[in-house]
Amino acid sequence: MKCAYTVSALFALSACVLQAASEEDVSEALLAALEEQVELLTEVTDAASAAAALPRLKENMAALAALNGRVPENQLWLYIDNSPEVKIPLIEQLQLLSVQLVRLEQAEFYGNSALSAQLRPVFTSGEVAP
Repeated sequence: MKCAYTVSALFALSACVLQAASEEDVSEALLAALEEQVELLTEVTDAASAAAALPRLKENMAALAALNGRVPENQLWLYIDNSPEVKIPLIEQLQLLSVQLVRLEQAEFYGNSALSAQLRPVFTSGEVAP
């Protein structure tokens, strides 16, 4: 089951590419956004923290979506795949993100329907909610 969430996160990540920047810049932006997202979701431990995290989570996901289309996706993936110093940290963050997504789903998003709505598309299609 965790694998499905990691794959979903990878699909979401594939849409997040930055044009007019180097692949190195793009991968750094992706890693920073994933680290922030993991941190945000880790802080969600009850209904109040779920509500508090939602605005920052929406900003984070919008920032990822804004990266879309700036570098050819195949070039970015080729760079990541051939750069272990880039690939390994991205994989680690995706694994940590997967753990948080599973935890939140099991906790039924602490009853926060807005948080659930924001994250549900990641579970099913790998896309970010608007």
